[in-house]
Amino acid sequence: MSVRVKVAFENAEQVRDTFKRLGDSAVMATARALYRAANEIMTDSKQNYVPFRLGTLMSSGYVAQPKIESSHKVVQHLGYGGAASAYALVQHENLTYHHPGGRQAKYLELPAVRHSPQITSLITAELHEALKRAAKKGRV
Repeated sequence: MSVRVKVAFENAEQVRDTFKRLGDSAVMATARALYRAANEIMTDSKQNYVPFRLGTLMSSGYVAQPKIESSHKVVQHLGYGGAASAYALVQHENLTYHHPGGRQAKYLELPAVRHSPQITSLITAELHEALKRAAKKGRV
């Protein structure tokens, strides 16, 4: 089971310029920001959304290390499943199930959407820090 969140920047041209100036450091900064965001989403999902009965589903939640696929693409995976993947998918998609304690379906999608505006802020902050480090070293 996966949820895809696209990130858009208001100052896309400035972000592109920063990536050009920083090179690999920008990609690493983005990976750090996405990993941090994924952990925040997973924490929110586990604390507030994922159905809880025996804890099997909740304990199957994971955040993988980000994958740098190119100088323009970083992929961050998080989800639920493993041995419980079929169960996780049914619980996530079936809106008719009743979950006690305010738990609900869409237990990964909802926190991902909820946190998506913060992802650009996290990336921007990491890029800003990378620029400061590069400036101190005379690289930009």
